[in-house]
Amino acid sequence: MKIKHLHLLVCLIFLMTFIGGCSNQDNDNRETVEGSDINYTKVKTTTPLDQTVSNEAKKLLANKNSISGVRAVNTDKKLFVALEITQFDRLQLKKIEKETKETLKKKYPNMQHEVSTDKKIYIELDELEKKLQQKKIKMKDLNQEIKSIKKKMNDKA
Repeated sequence: MKIKHLHLLVCLIFLMTFIGGCSNQDNDNRETVEGSDINYTKVKTTTPLDQTVSNEAKKLLANKNSISGVRAVNTDKKLFVALEITQFDRLQLKKIEKETKETLKKKYPNMQHEVSTDKKIYIELDELEKKLQQKKIKMKDLNQEIKSIKKKMNDKA
């Protein structure tokens, strides 16, 4: 009887160690909003490439249940947002895009808003965020990247 309990205890400890070791905790500059596990990164840059608006937009959109990830980049007059939508809500992409644009227009009425649920745009904005975070991009290059992304967004529409 004691051996049976010992085997059960050993198996339980092994299982808990295995599960704990498999979890990937790469959250060095990732943030989560209270009550959600949405994936977004707060981009910290210097003055000419200030990303305060995009960081606020990410935090604002993180409260939506249908969104599992947000990437955003802004210039002085444009805000580009890419959303990663949960599998269940992928049937309502246009509705989610429209609601997101309306939310952003209320919060930032003086900016031009571009919203996409396209995975490729999401990946490109993620790469652009990383360049901004690492300070590997200048204002001129940022504007060129934004133009390229906008062209790809318009080609998809």
